[in-house]
Amino acid sequence: MREETLAFFARMLAENRRVAEFVRSDWTVLNERLARHYGLKPPTTSEFEVVALSPESGRGGLLTQAALLSMTSDGTRHWPVHRGVWLAESLLAMTPNPPPANVDAVEPNPPSGPKLTLRQRLDAHKGNPACAACHAKIDPLGFALENFDAIGRYRTVEIATGTGDHPPVDASGLMPSGERFDGLSGFQDLLLRDQRQLAEAIVHKLATYAMRRPMTFDDQPAIERIAESCRTDGYRLRDLVEAVAMSDLLQGQ
Repeated sequence: MREETLAFFARMLAENRRVAEFVRSDWTVLNERLARHYGLKPPTTSEFEVVALSPESGRGGLLTQAALLSMTSDGTRHWPVHRGVWLAESLLAMTPNPPPANVDAVEPNPPSGPKLTLRQRLDAHKGNPACAACHAKIDPLGFALENFDAIGRYRTVEIATGTGDHPPVDASGLMPSGERFDGLSGFQDLLLRDQRQLAEAIVHKLATYAMRRPMTFDDQPAIERIAESCRTDGYRLRDLVEAVAMSDLLQGQ
C-alpha cells in the first residue's frame, strides 16, 4: 500500500504533473496483489507498474489509495473524523482545533439494537455542543470517503453489528463553504474548482518539510506568492518544489 503512494508521488514529481492529479487521476501504480485488493484487473506481472483507471473503478488520486485510507483508520474500522482532519490539513491548509478534554467516546452499536453506520453514530455524538462546531467542519470531508472501508476496499454497505440489514453507505456532505456534494466524485469536483487553494496547501506542506518548522501566519504571503508563480502552467508539482527551494522562505534562512 505504501509503495503505491510513494511511486505515485515519484511519477508526479518526475513528470512534473499538475497537482490536481493528487485529487483525481485516471492512473495509479499497482502490482498484482494490490490490484486484486482493489477489485481491479491485475497487471500481468508482480512488479509495480502504471495502470490506467476507468471512471467506473472509483479510484484515482491520493484519496482512494489504501495507504491513506488505512492510515486514517484504526485497522478494523474507518474513522471519518481522522480522514476529515487529514483532508483539511493536507488539501485545504486548515488546521482543526484539538478536541476538548474528557469527551465521551462514540458508543458501539448494541448487539440487540438496529444496525447503524459509524456516520449515524457520529451524528448522535455531535449533540454535545463542545463537539458540534468543529465536527461540522471536519466530518463532512471524511464522509466523502465513506465508500472505502478501513483498509481501502470499495463498498456500498457498511458491515455493522446489531439487527436487520447492513445499512447503505452515505457519502454525501456539506463543505465548510456551505457547498453540498454527493459522493466522492462530487467532492473532487469541489476541491478542483479552486486549484489555487490546493496549490497553496501543497506549498504549505512542502515548505514545512523543507524548513522543518510549522508555517505561521507571517509565512502566508510567501506561500501565496510561490503558488501564484506556478499558476500559468497549471500548478505542476516539480515547479512548486523548485519555487519553494528558490523562495525567500528558504533563501533567507
